[in-house]
Amino acid sequence: MNDLQGLRVLVAGAGAVGSVTALTLLRCGASVHLADRASRGDNASGVAAGMLAPAFEALLDPVSAEHFPILAAARMGWADLADSLPAGQTLIDRSGALYFAKDDADLRRRAERLAAFDPSSEILGAAQAQALSAGLRAPGPGLFSALDWRLEPGATLAALHKAFLQEGGAFLAQAVDRQWRNGADVLVLATGADAMPVELPESGLLTPIKGHILRFEKAGPGRGPVVRAPGVYVAPVSGGAAVGATMQAGRSDREIEAGAVAELREAGAQLFPQLIGSSRPQVGIRAATPDGLPLAGPSGGDARIFLAAGARRNGWLLAPAIADVIAARLRGLESGAFGAAFDPGRFAIR
Repeated sequence: MNDLQGLRVLVAGAGAVGSVTALTLLRCGASVHLADRASRGDNASGVAAGMLAPAFEALLDPVSAEHFPILAAARMGWADLADSLPAGQTLIDRSGALYFAKDDADLRRRAERLAAFDPSSEILGAAQAQALSAGLRAPGPGLFSALDWRLEPGATLAALHKAFLQEGGAFLAQAVDRQWRNGADVLVLATGADAMPVELPESGLLTPIKGHILRFEKAGPGRGPVVRAPGVYVAPVSGGAAVGATMQAGRSDREIEAGAVAELREAGAQLFPQLIGSSRPQVGIRAATPDGLPLAGPSGGDARIFLAAGARRNGWLLAPAIADVIAARLRGLESGAFGAAFDPGRFAIR
């Protein structure tokens, strides 16, 4: 694995994708600096529920409807990666996810489609669903899949950064500028659409998406499946619950909007009545490509600059797959299905 020995890499962006990529390249023998001027978690990865959710992302998100095979394969990358990290807790929660549809017809339609992804998925009665999640007020039968996992973003970022430092990586508490080439052979851009330090032909492919999330302290489920309904999810997080998330395409401001917060709070309380107290709202800015899959590979404008961006709302899920593509391309190896799906050159750039 040390075939990148001597290669000097600078990774811009210390969120999920940047941190996993930096650690992966370090383990391949490269000398790696990970640069980010923001504090840990002050990014889209920190403002997230940590979903590793191929089934319901493909089922509920129209942009991801055809991406289940890629999303499911990417999720498996976390099984070994999480075990290799120095964490004081189990990072991955495999409790699955529940979805409550808007009506019986919608439930039956989605159950039929989910069965194509997950033959073991099932419709649970309200009592069965409530037994899986303390405090849940089930609006009716729910659709359950065990394929979807979740991790703790804060704990996982901390474990990734601890491993990176322990294994010889170095942090730079600063943004990358146009003079990045000083001391580096390769730049990996794992930043948001609004934070690219250099202009590239692919820059116009990335659209910012603003998202709100609410965090409740000591309220809501602390364990069990992620619970979804149209327009909302409630994720059990240590110390409380996370309720999300809005998706405002084309927005890159981090202003907290009272209307968006109120809508999320009301939707969350419909599922968990205890979520009526104060919450801490957060805003994260994600980046998305036209087809919802990330850009991972060398830029067409500069072969020394690699893109690792545009994972939309699946940054945590796709991080190991993106890192593997970057590592394979730098090592001169085949990058497989992920490489083809994430290739920046798949779009005709004029």
